[in-house]
Amino acid sequence: MGDAESLVGDLVHRLPIIRRIQNLVWGGVQPVDARLPIDEVVAIVRSEWNVQIDVLQVPFDAKHLVSLVERKSHGKFMIAVREDAPFVERRFGTIKEICHIVGDEEVDYQPHGEKTLAGILGRDTAQLYDKTLDLGGDGRGVASEKRAERMAEELIYDHRLRMNDTRRVKEGELGPTGLATLSSRYGIPHGMAVRVTRPLALELMRGLWATCKD
Repeated sequence: MGDAESLVGDLVHRLPIIRRIQNLVWGGVQPVDARLPIDEVVAIVRSEWNVQIDVLQVPFDAKHLVSLVERKSHGKFMIAVREDAPFVERRFGTIKEICHIVGDEEVDYQPHGEKTLAGILGRDTAQLYDKTLDLGGDGRGVASEKRAERMAEELIYDHRLRMNDTRRVKEGELGPTGLATLSSRYGIPHGMAVRVTRPLALELMRGLWATCKD
């Protein structure tokens, strides 16, 4: 099995985790057209996974890094978020690190976050949706990072909402600002809104859910 196929398989196995959190946040199985409450997600994961999570906004100098998670000991984690990063990046970074906590296995924890992230930057992050994806470099570390990103995207902006919103953008219901309106509504980076509403991204996520028993 190739790296891309393995990564997709990893996502299928972890999608029920995303649905579990969504159901606990929203109180039902249907996606809610609203901004995901980050503090509530953190509280739910603390309670349901019986872990201790400290989320800190800190100054640190990293060219690429917005956030990282450190496992201090078994069941104890610290999420560090760069305090001068844009608000929407801090939101997404926190959720991505939460997805590492609930989705990573023992061998996935990386002690060199900056190095791992540097290995995937400069590539179009949408290439996960390309079946010829070549992870390269530190395969496991990069795969873990990409998996957490895709999990976070689905958690913070459910694909079912994306499908409806894409239609609304095409039909002009959201006015001339379109995706910028969606970015503001859901509190997500504009680049992410562009990436996850692409037809191939939506097709892949819909296909993953079709093979997943959530």
